[in-house]
Amino acid sequence: YHLLASSFMINQGDPAIIDEDGTPSDIGAFPYLVDHSGPVWHVSTSGNDTTGTGTLANPFATIQAGVNFPISRDDTVFVHSGTYTYKGGQQNPDDTTYAANVLFRRGCHLIGEDKVSTIIDAGGIGIGVKYQSSMITNIMQNFTVQNAGFEGIYCQSSAPTFYNLIVQNNGGTGIQYSSCQCDVDESGNLKNIIIDNCIIRNNGDWGLRPAQEQDADEISFIRNSTITGNASGGIMVTGSLVTIENSLLANNGGTNTFEAFQEHSSSLTIINSTFLDNGDEASDRLILSNPGTELTIINSTLTSSADDVIKMDAQGQDPILNISYSNITHGDSGIYVNPPEDYDIVVNWGSGNIDVDPMFVDTANSNYHLLASSQLINGGHPDSLDSDG
Repeated sequence: YHLLASSFMINQGDPAIIDEDGTPSDIGAFPYLVDHSGPVWHVSTSGNDTTGTGTLANPFATIQAGVNFPISRDDTVFVHSGTYTYKGGQQNPDDTTYAANVLFRRGCHLIGEDKVSTIIDAGGIGIGVKYQSSMITNIMQNFTVQNAGFEGIYCQSSAPTFYNLIVQNNGGTGIQYSSCQCDVDESGNLKNIIIDNCIIRNNGDWGLRPAQEQDADEISFIRNSTITGNASGGIMVTGSLVTIENSLLANNGGTNTFEAFQEHSSSLTIINSTFLDNGDEASDRLILSNPGTELTIINSTLTSSADDVIKMDAQGQDPILNISYSNITHGDSGIYVNPPEDYDIVVNWGSGNIDVDPMFVDTANSNYHLLASSQLINGGHPDSLDSDG
């Protein structure tokens, strides 16, 4: 009846009681003691959750074991290449519905060796990675998270930074935040949510749902990311401040709804991004902006076969649209306002907007880079410069 290193009872006893190895007490008669104190904890498919101590020479076998032991938020769990599958541990042994392949209850950095070869595969069960009520603002980097029954990654009251991830083929939303209540940095500023250089694709619900009802000073940044092929849509935002930069949303929707992007009572800024058709459906639209939202689009292209590229829905709370130096199918005629009267819906159609074929390299093979002959070249705001000057 000794515990495996992956047990949820590790370091979960009374924090005033310390085990012999100097860590918070485990629950039960037989604590799992280690002679290693970090700051780097190793996990390998050749490791052992019965005798492992988290060193390079004696690694753990599961990622759950790795994240159980760090005490300091500055510690790092380094996961060597391999596929890490669901091992059967969950909060309720009688219910695997929301079981987590990896459950965070305290902060530490989780770094994989390589995003293609370091894989968290949930095997169709529960949630891939869950950050639970622990105010976590650490980094998760270099992983593929796939095949969860529900969310690929679920963040509750936490705001980890996700960098260089592939989140794919999960039954629910790729990455979802809920009730984000995050701590502050050294300067006393709220930690922002950052999703950078990630591929979020082919998930069964939305690709991404940023934090709901965040603090008014906190922003979700989605940068340099690709969100494609997600069944219900690319991104849904509810009561949040979100900035999307240098990102692609394409071919989302088709099962439950055709919106590529949907926001509710939020503030959204889209900069240097590409939003593309979800298909040939007559109801297809790229952005559905619901009551009480403010939407700003700069240096971006929205290309659609639908008549309504942007739909603005008032219903008692007047939305605002600011758009400049962007390529919009049908120009300002591609903006549909519902209802069309009795509401003060503000559309600020600024300078530099065009309606042209963007001339992508090869849309059939999902290459959405611009041809050198594209009219979008150097067509952005004159005060914003590309890396080539």
